Amino acid sequence: MRVRLVGRFFEMELPDPNDREKAGKAMHQWYALHAENLFSRRLPQFMPVFKNLGVSIVEVRCRRMKKRWGSCSPKEVILLNTELVKAPVHCIDYVIVHELCHLIHPRHDKIFYRPLDNNYAGLEKA
Repeated sequence: MRVRLVGRFFEMELPDPNDREKAGKAMHQWYALHAENLFSRRLPQFMPVFKNLGVSIVEVRCRRMKKRWGSCSPKEVILLNTELVKAPVHCIDYVIVHELCHLIHPRHDKIFYRPLDNNYAGLEKA
């Protein structure tokens, strides 16, 4: 099984081209691999600001989720949806910053959105 992106199209080599289930799995694996790669390249640009706020990331994981773009655990684990890799980079960056802000404040209230707005506005220009 092989999947590759050629221009704007995917090319797939499968033992049985009519096996939709294997084709779907191959595509999901391709997106998951590229999501991990992209997220690992985007995250470091935001870390200096958050390290100054006392944040240290223990782990970043990727998983396909039905209802969320990302989540954050109290144990400093950030989980990003592999489907996010299909979004524009500025959207990916926003989700990353959003989850990093949860390491400072867990709930979505006024206190949470203040640093999110301040940090994202500054990081967006970086």
